[in-house]
Order: sequence, then structure tokens, then C-alpha cells
Amino acid sequence: MMNGLPKIDEVTALEYTSLKVPYELLNKRFRTAQKSLDRHNFRVREASNELTKVVDAEKVNDIITVGQIAPQTQTIMERLDALQESFGQVVTDEMSMAKLLESRINYLKEARSTWKREAWKHQRIDRLIIDHLLRSGYFETAQKLAEQSDVEVMCNKSIFMIAKQVEDSLSRHETDRCLEWIMDNKSKLRRMKSSQRMQAVLYTQKHFSTLPPQLWTGAVLKLMEHSSFNACLCMGMSAMKTPHCRPDPTSR
Repeated sequence: MMNGLPKIDEVTALEYTSLKVPYELLNKRFRTAQKSLDRHNFRVREASNELTKVVDAEKVNDIITVGQIAPQTQTIMERLDALQESFGQVVTDEMSMAKLLESRINYLKEARSTWKREAWKHQRIDRLIIDHLLRSGYFETAQKLAEQSDVEVMCNKSIFMIAKQVEDSLSRHETDRCLEWIMDNKSKLRRMKSSQRMQAVLYTQKHFSTLPPQLWTGAVLKLMEHSSFNACLCMGMSAMKTPHCRPDPTSR
């Protein structure tokens, strides 16, 4: 690091998404888990308050039977069990993402290893091709190449499969999967200042009719047109052409 700025090299330039994807998934699962645990905590407190009300109401008799508080106690136990189960699932989900992030960090560290560098470079070419295949919808081919190259841990297959499901549902004139995806990524879309949701609402308010056929088959939801594979291919072609370039005295 020089002058407080991180060193930019081919690894940091090309491997941004390798760490960004698991980080975002971990962050998303953390927020989802937080909301889930908050809901369960609220339900436990709600049941506890009901039990307190029953106890306070029966204090005048100085005797509270088991039968009087049994329903409320049973409710509390059921909700505590649900909270415990949810907590266990939350920990499992977050740990799986944390381990994925750790695995990718360890893999990227191998790029600095002299004796592994050549093999690592060959794997990176395969990973760029896999990423391009996933973006193009060739999931089976991408999976076979990932298994052959032993780079499955570095592939973002699940992300592209979800995007493909949304695109396929829209091509069938179905909006349920798309709306589910929007709700699932609402906070992220808001931070990106995406206007697609608002445009859809305004269109509905104005027309309130079925979409024209051409809009269903258009690029309603598309991924980046230029992948890392495209960028590397363009850079490689430019690097091969550059030595053959000569100054043109007639050019302006």
C-alpha cells in the first residue's frame, strides 16, 4: 500500500466480484436473520405479557392454579422453541456464507504463491469462461467446467440461476417471481436508486392494462452486458495489436 492507497493489480481488478458476492450474501442473511429474530422475540414478549396479565388478575385470590396459567405457559414454551429453532438456522446460514468468504480469500491468496501461480492463472481463465457461460445461461456446461477445473467454490452459479428464473418467468408473462425478487432485494435496489419499481407502478396507474408483447420479450431484467471474460478478451486483443501500431504522420 502506497500513500494510504491500496495497490491495484490484476488480482484486485479482476477478482472484485469473487469477494463482493459472498460479502453481500452474508450481509443480506444477517439482516434477514435480524428481522426474523426480532419477530420471534416480539412474539415471546407478547405471550409473556399475556401470562403477566393472568397472574395479576388472579392475585386477589392469592391462589393461582396450574390450569389458570397453563395455556399462556404453553404458548410461551412453543414460541421459545420457535425462537431457538430460528436462531439455530440463522447461525447455520451465516456460518455457511462466512466459510464461503473465507474459502475465497484463501484461494485468492494462492495467487501470491510462486509455485502455484501458473496453475492459478490457468484456473482463472477457466473461471472467466465459467462466468461468461453462466451469464449466457449455459449452466450445465459451466458446472462441468467448474468441476473439471476444481473451482466450484469460486463460482456464483446460484446468483445467475435466480436471475434466469426471473427472466424465464417474465418470458412466460408471469410476474410473481419478479415481484418476489424485487421484495427480496428491496433495500439493495433502494440504495442503488433503481427506478424500475417506480416506473412499473406509474405505468400501472396510467394504463392499468396488460403489457405490450414487445416489452415481455425485451430486456426487462438483464445482467451486465460485459463480463470479466469480455474485458480480458478485449485487453488481450489490444495487447497483441499494440506492438504492431506505428505513428501515422498524416493523422491529426
